[in-house]
Formats: sequence, structure tokens, C-alpha cells
Amino acid sequence: EFLDLRGCGALDDSSAAVLASLANLQVLVLSDTGVTSTTVAAVAENCRRLEMLDVSRISRFSKEAALLLPLHLLQLTRLKLTKNSAVDDEVVRDCLSRLKRLALLDVSHCWRVTSGFCVPPLPQNPDGMSLRRLGLFGCNVERQRVQDALRDAGAAKVQLSLHHELPMFDLPCVYSNLPNLDLRCRTFIEGC
Repeated sequence: EFLDLRGCGALDDSSAAVLASLANLQVLVLSDTGVTSTTVAAVAENCRRLEMLDVSRISRFSKEAALLLPLHLLQLTRLKLTKNSAVDDEVVRDCLSRLKRLALLDVSHCWRVTSGFCVPPLPQNPDGMSLRRLGLFGCNVERQRVQDALRDAGAAKVQLSLHHELPMFDLPCVYSNLPNLDLRCRTFIEGC
């Protein structure tokens, strides 16, 4: 189950119960919508099969809601939290410590994120961390300190992105050679 509602300004917390009822949802994009922490919390507590979640650029997003994500959504492989002022070192640390399947985490433009999420050292994972990409563009971090901490925790292959946000979905390169292919999303909800 895949639901991309990005940019739908008409979507607000009145949809929280509907979104929370989508128990089989695997991918959800809520970036640039009118939802708040209320909806994010309802999704975190009820949509436990989510593998990919984008809650970037949500204007009223609390740290409490952010901390519910790694507490309840243990199947996440990709999480995008960009441009949310509530996201800080504790949120990043919780995500890296609890989400064992997480391959991509993007906290770009979250100005409260510093290298402090590495102190004390991140818990070591004997099987290695799944993390492959960490977006830190616009964060106040020391690259070497973060790389060393992640390596010590078992994420030896992680790539840090300090110059741009990370894409949530990687499109196969073959599409770039098809000039007539239209990859724009269609609007599924009126008023978006």
C-alpha cells in the first residue's frame, strides 16, 4: 500500500483517523501538508507496517511526535524528517538506535541536529547497522566525528549527505534516457 499526499495543503488533522486506519500502509508521504503532530502520532501508533515515511516540512510537528516514530514504526527502512524544527539530537539518536532496518535517514535543515547525537557513543550492533545514507545538509555537524561514531556503531558503509537533501525514492537510471516518459504524480485528492 502506497499513499503520496505531498503538497496537499487541504489535508489536515481531520484526516487523522482515516490515515490511522490504513493498517496495511507501507509507504506514506505527508510532506508539505496541513497535518500536525496529532496525525503523525496517530499514524505512528496505528500504521505499524510502514517501511517508508516522509513527514518533512510539517509546520506544527512536536518532538514528542517525532519520538513516537522510532518507538512504534520498527519496520521503517526510509525516514525523511527534513525542515522540522522539533527534530534534534535525541530524535536522531533514537532513530539510529531503535530502527534496526533503517537504511536512509534525512534530517537536513533540522537546525537543532548537531554532532551531539553521537555522544555518548551510539550502541554497537553486532550484525552491523542497515544505515546506508544519512542526510545532514544544513545541520551543525562535524563530518569526521559523525562518520567515526557511525563506523564504531556498525555502519561502516554509510554515506553522509552534507550538500543536499536525499531523495525518498531512487528512480532507476534507465528512466533518465526516456525523454517522453512523464514521471509527474497525478493529483488523487481534489483541492490539492
